[in-house]
Amino acid sequence: DTARDCSTRKRKGQPLCGRTKRNILIRVRSVLEWGSRNYEGVRNIARNVEPPLVEDREDVAFDGERVQKLLNAARGTEIESAVITAIGTGLRRGELCALRWCDIDLDKAILRVRQSAALLDGRIITKAPKTKGSRRDVSMPDFVVAALRAHCKQQAERHRLLGIGSR
Repeated sequence: DTARDCSTRKRKGQPLCGRTKRNILIRVRSVLEWGSRNYEGVRNIARNVEPPLVEDREDVAFDGERVQKLLNAARGTEIESAVITAIGTGLRRGELCALRWCDIDLDKAILRVRQSAALLDGRIITKAPKTKGSRRDVSMPDFVVAALRAHCKQQAERHRLLGIGSR
């Protein structure tokens, strides 16, 4: 989890990783470049700094055993259908969190990625997906459709018991 180590962990005196150093250098260069364009006598000395090497990070796919452990851990919890959907579709976390029933066609086994959820200043917001190509239709395998049908029934029953509208 190199990216996670660089961006979300508290460093507590540990050296910064190459990716973080590169990001800092890019920002410093940008600020100094702006200063050199707008103020006489300001030089962008950061131009001469060699960027640090950034190790390519290889994403490790879950093998069958890890997928089964994840499914077992989620079984019977509120997130079971979300975990199954993530495994079966490969959606990003934000895309998964922003799914609405109107984005899902259980009869055609297709879901539409039209938005993404993000945390901003302690609030959850929805926004456009990560890239233009991220707006897409995704086929769902039968096990995902079955999980979502069961979730839909459970949700409708909870809503009925709570006296709130259906999906």
